[in-house]
Amino acid sequence: MISTLCVAPLWGGRIYDFRGSIDLPLGIDDNPALGMLQTRDRSFKFVYGFAPSVVMRSRGEFLNYQLSYATGFDRVQGSNLDLNSQSQVFEGNASAALTPKLKVRVSESYIRSPDFTAFNLLRSNVSPPEGAFPRSDIVALRRNSYSNAAAVSLDYTLDPRSGLSVGFGHFLRKFERNSVVDNQFLDQDVSSGNVQYTRKINRRTSWNFGYSMYQYNFQVSGDARTHNANVGVEHQLSRTVSVSLVAGPSYTQFLKPSSGSSGYNTFANLTGSLEKDRLSLTYHRRNGANFGIGSLADTQDLSVNYFRSVGKRTSLNGAIMLYSARQRLEDRLENRGSSASLIFNFLASTHWALSLGCSYQRQNGADIFDLQRKRVFGSIKFILPEFLRFEK
Repeated sequence: MISTLCVAPLWGGRIYDFRGSIDLPLGIDDNPALGMLQTRDRSFKFVYGFAPSVVMRSRGEFLNYQLSYATGFDRVQGSNLDLNSQSQVFEGNASAALTPKLKVRVSESYIRSPDFTAFNLLRSNVSPPEGAFPRSDIVALRRNSYSNAAAVSLDYTLDPRSGLSVGFGHFLRKFERNSVVDNQFLDQDVSSGNVQYTRKINRRTSWNFGYSMYQYNFQVSGDARTHNANVGVEHQLSRTVSVSLVAGPSYTQFLKPSSGSSGYNTFANLTGSLEKDRLSLTYHRRNGANFGIGSLADTQDLSVNYFRSVGKRTSLNGAIMLYSARQRLEDRLENRGSSASLIFNFLASTHWALSLGCSYQRQNGADIFDLQRKRVFGSIKFILPEFLRFEK
């Protein structure tokens, strides 16, 4: 049992600081309706918005946590549809040292938007992290929906070279009701658990062995459960280049009606950095994954992320992704797509910055998912660095 003496220091002698920003994005978009069935209008529309955000950080000797909130008000001119919308996202994460060998990490995120990708891009977020439930939102189709993901993990140091991690997570996704496409978009309720053992072989190399289980509860189709085993290696090729490889068998069990199928998962990442450049190349194959369309799908995606610092105030950030997904149940829909984005950031002063960017999306699938989208946009960001700070 963890004593009161161990827990009390988590809340004493803490530093709190608050930061904020306001984004004023504007641009042109040739498909802001993004697959809404009422229109096939593909002419460019003028779009603009207003997106404030605030971040609170708390630091202490044993516990650190961060909370952030952002909202966006988007307006579209020149369309006969009502495409004006509001998006919002809340994120929180915390890490604490319960004992010298035991650490706990907790994360929570909630996002509500009809267009997640545009909401991220207009705030200069090129490639949001996958988190505990990756690739659940690739399919491009404008629909009001929200998702909530929570995860907790316990990390225990066995000895200086090895450690054990145990994690649990929950993911909830709700879609706006639409009688035309309800059979393609099913509300999702996913629970997960995993355990992983890691051991360092030497200063550059470490191995890991793990098991994970995902329990899928869908609104209409039968529930399912996926079991995954994996073995992986991480190796530092040089001071600036590292590689990570993970692979293992997977088995998906469909509960109603009872059936099952086997497959495999693969993850590979190569990351390199120089003085001003960072490049990451990632391939990910998932067997029986929640995809955001239908129920489960076998997914593959290949992504390239590039960052370059051009001087002290200027940076370039780009991303390219290719993906495919084949649905496991019912009519086995298949979707393939690609996306690319490039954003130029200029920090004019400590109080404001300018972003200019462009993006492209292409998706091939059933009629309602056969989409293409081009955007050119810019954003002025007003920065409020540490507008409030206190100790307690």
